[in-house]
Parts: sequence; structure tokens; C-alpha cells
Amino acid sequence: MAKIQEQIELAKKLIDPLLARTIVDDGDRSEGNAKLMKKSEGDAVMFQMKLKGKKPPSKEYFLALGALVEDNDSAAIRCDGCTALALHVLATEKKFKGDLYIVEQGKGNATGHWFVLAGKPTELKYGKDMGAGCFVIDLWGAYV
Repeated sequence: MAKIQEQIELAKKLIDPLLARTIVDDGDRSEGNAKLMKKSEGDAVMFQMKLKGKKPPSKEYFLALGALVEDNDSAAIRCDGCTALALHVLATEKKFKGDLYIVEQGKGNATGHWFVLAGKPTELKYGKDMGAGCFVIDLWGAYV
């Protein structure tokens, strides 16, 4: 991987502007967030219909979902959409040279979380030391 600090700075430059997207905190039980939750559920159904059977945790699924989210600026996204968008943006950027992995913490589709790991991990398992040669990209986590 290119110098890790350079790749971290490039990832920040590419990912930080995505914080302006409609990101939904599913832990927020306020009345105002209820509309966003409903919208994110509808957007998720729309995306699933377009994904034609692709399922997490495959990288193919997240790349395809990321392309759909990127093309739909008004989508309300939760952690899976955020992870997919970040993965897609980094994977399609020619200057970004790091390997990209999807990491699932807990059960990502219900009670867990998804995020992107870039670089060369010594071990690819949540809860383990993944080494100094990699870094986390967590758009949803940065927002909430």
C-alpha cells in the first residue's frame, strides 16, 4: 500500500464530504427521526429490488449498493448504505491504492454494524488487533 498516511488523507478528502448526505441514526428514537427512518426503509427496499438477489456481506453487494447510493443523492442511508457508499467511492478512485475490506461488527443486518477497513490487516476479524498497516473508514460512525 502506498504510504499509509497519504492514503488516510486521501480517504478523508473523499469521504468527509459524504457527511452532508442524509445519514440516519437508527439509535435516535426522537419523533423527528421517525420520518427519516421510514424514508431509509423505503430507500433500502428500492435498492434491494435493484440489487437483484445480491446479499451482504459480499464485497460485490456493497460495491453495487454503493453505486446506487451514490447515484441517489436524496437517499436516507444507515450504516450499510454508508459503508457501501464509502467502499464504492474509494474503490473507484484511481489514486486510492489500499486494499478494501468490509468488516461486520455483531450482526450487521439487525443489531450490529458495518464499516470499511483499508490497508493490509494482520487479521481480519472484528475485536482483534488488525495491525498498524490499516485504518477504519466509518461514515455512519463519524456522523452519529
